[in-house]
Amino acid sequence: MAQSYEVETESGIFYDTTEVDGRAIMEYMSDGVKKAHSIVPSKEDYAAFFKKNLECADEVLHLSIGSGLSTAYTNAWAAAEEFNRMGTKVHLIDTKHLSSGQGILVLEAARLLKEGCSIEEIENQVVEEIPNISSTFITYNADYLYYNGKVSKDIKNMCNVLNLHPLIAVDAEGKLKLAHVFIGNYEKCSKRYIRAILKHDKIRTDKPVFITHAGCSQEKLRKITEQVSKYADLKEYYVKQASAAVSSNCGPNAFGILYMKEGGKQ
Repeated sequence: MAQSYEVETESGIFYDTTEVDGRAIMEYMSDGVKKAHSIVPSKEDYAAFFKKNLECADEVLHLSIGSGLSTAYTNAWAAAEEFNRMGTKVHLIDTKHLSSGQGILVLEAARLLKEGCSIEEIENQVVEEIPNISSTFITYNADYLYYNGKVSKDIKNMCNVLNLHPLIAVDAEGKLKLAHVFIGNYEKCSKRYIRAILKHDKIRTDKPVFITHAGCSQEKLRKITEQVSKYADLKEYYVKQASAAVSSNCGPNAFGILYMKEGGKQ
């Protein structure tokens, strides 16, 4: 069994990416009635994942979703400890991020490995970069955040009544926080979100920028990319559909800009 999140729907439970993707889960929830929520990999799932990879490697370095964002890190740690007690090395990094924020750190680890760094050097350098990752996203409303236990019912109702659009950020402790709310037309608020997060940050131009979305149209993605380009030098950027697990938590038309800020290692 592969280490993977699962997504539970009224039709059953499916493995993220291999059995259902973000686009499919957005179509499933598009009627506003059907719900879905993510299920983290168990300790046993991680043990099977580590065992499979240790069949072709002496050591494993696993970059986990943030411990403050999911119980997956706890499950991964418990599985890794069992291997380590038996003398097999499973290195585990709490990235304190999720989605493409976590992905940027994975790409950084891959780069360092290609350069010939040891697993300890990779681990140390990746951990140093964690505070320099910016992970934020804006949602159309707070409905799906509420359905998945991320915000209270009062916040959900307030957003719907007042036409508020939450800005969710991963804070310095690796936890999700309601950083701001934008009011009014969602298209205008999307531009204000991009301007607000990018005008003060100096983005590393030698690192990738991710525009990660849940069910945004191609036209909306084009406008988002144009707006981001006003504030960031997009030498390397990726427009990515969020995974089914992430999409089920934030809902249709949500998107985020994720990148590494200056201050990282040169």
